[in-house]
Amino acid sequence: MAMNRRDFLNRGMGVCATAIIPGCASLRVVKAAGPIKKNQPGNALVAWYSQTGHTKLYAKVIAKAWGKLGIDVHASDIREIDRETLGSYDLIAFGTPVFYYDMPMPVKEWLNDIPEIKGTPVAAFVSYGGPGGNVHNTAVNMLELLSEKGGVPVGMHTFGNMGAFPPDWAGGATDNVLKYRHLPDEGTFEIVRLYAEEVLKNVKENKPIEVSGNIDLRELIKGGMATWSVKALTGVHTIDKTRCIKCGVCLRKCPTNAIDIKSGSISSSDCILCFGCMNNCPVQAHDMNFMGKKMYGFNELLKQNHITIPEPLILKS
Repeated sequence: MAMNRRDFLNRGMGVCATAIIPGCASLRVVKAAGPIKKNQPGNALVAWYSQTGHTKLYAKVIAKAWGKLGIDVHASDIREIDRETLGSYDLIAFGTPVFYYDMPMPVKEWLNDIPEIKGTPVAAFVSYGGPGGNVHNTAVNMLELLSEKGGVPVGMHTFGNMGAFPPDWAGGATDNVLKYRHLPDEGTFEIVRLYAEEVLKNVKENKPIEVSGNIDLRELIKGGMATWSVKALTGVHTIDKTRCIKCGVCLRKCPTNAIDIKSGSISSSDCILCFGCMNNCPVQAHDMNFMGKKMYGFNELLKQNHITIPEPLILKS
């Protein structure tokens, strides 16, 4: 019987667990190393990395909530932010999806390269699909990187939505994905809004937070090992040049510049299997198989199942 992605990764995790003590999987504590530099923030940055739009949507809700509370807010994809400007903000929130039980590699690299932001209150938020996996630790990891740069932790949250990982439905887990088709909903967006207010309250009351990682065996295979596991079950990734309209969407979404539209090829060594190209291609020109079955993107899944992700009411006001 064929394995789906989750079965394959769980088997790999079991092998790793026999060689590594589970207690090392995550027991770190993240806390403030110094005081908040300003308790009455005048401006703020809400930054995100988002491939299918969920994290971006949550970021916009946070930005709108802070704006309604009198903060001058700049909201942007991290790929469009000058890192050197981070020190000019009184408050920063960063958001990321969970990829392979961890932060996406481009997010981790981007945060590692930011300058010191000593005393700046920082908040982390994470989006995840379906039941998720190692979600809490992913958020802790992000807050830890920000803290190492001198940021003062003032908030952390995770928000669930429908999964956006093509191997899931190609591997026969369509029903498990569609089980969460109602998310995010207005209840989700209200939780995001309340989170934004809580973060601002913590800053004004000078109340940094302290968070701890959980023991989770998925810490053992997160990132590269989990990506390798999926690569082992995927076929050659190419572009169908008879379908491609050269719109450039996949180029803008690819974080590693692995795509060559002219030749219709993708560098397998550079590709990190984020599926930003496949999920966003308007004509499904990206050709790739998973366990022998042709994959199709998230937007196509939405279309086939007549699903529309709602716009939060707060963004309409």
